[in-house]
Amino acid sequence: MGKHLDPALLTAFGRGPLSRSRSRRVVRHLLTECAACRQAVAGSLPSYGEAFARSWQEVERREAELTLEREAAPELLRE
Repeated sequence: MGKHLDPALLTAFGRGPLSRSRSRRVVRHLLTECAACRQAVAGSLPSYGEAFARSWQEVERREAELTLEREAAPELLRE
């Protein structure tokens, strides 16, 4: 890796689908106050409203999964 991160990595970071380790790598680099990379990623970051909406969708998805697991638990315990 050179001085700056790969533009595709910065775009992926802004969209959110990176693994924890790759996200951590990008955040660490951005914390070095690299103006070029901060500017590159700024255009792909969601607004606060979009970010909260995505977060709420994830909460609802996980809640639905937990509900299904709770419903299945009594039967699984009987086995």
